Amino acid sequence: MKTKFITLVISSLLFVSCSSLQKTSETKHQLLTSTSLVGIWNQAFPDFKTKKIHRTKNFKFINPDGTFYLMLPTRISAYGTYEITSENTFTEHIEKHLLNPKMNNTKSELRYKVKTPDLLVIEYKNEVTGKWIPEMWVRVKPLERK
Repeated sequence: MKTKFITLVISSLLFVSCSSLQKTSETKHQLLTSTSLVGIWNQAFPDFKTKKIHRTKNFKFINPDGTFYLMLPTRISAYGTYEITSENTFTEHIEKHLLNPKMNNTKSELRYKVKTPDLLVIEYKNEVTGKWIPEMWVRVKPLERK
């Protein structure tokens, strides 16, 4: 009886460990291969004269687990959670914004459109003018060997 109980406990722990490992593996895989809002994004802006896209040093990590991080060159500047509210809107719940503490513990309603699998436009509403301000984001892809 004692042996059966120990075997059952060990089997249960092994099952939970393997399930967690599989979920972690899927989460990492999804972040790098996603074609949706989930991904690692680099903020960019178009140069209308040269018709090129210039990348900034700002990055946004939108994780499959509902968390996000905004990173400026070498530091996380804001983080929180997000919730997709419709096909083209989501809400960021900003837990901490290190550059603008007034944004701590606030919600930000955003519109988005995945223009291509590698190009995302996010719009936020300017509270003073009431106008929607677009931001362009380019997906960061893993290096590939040729």
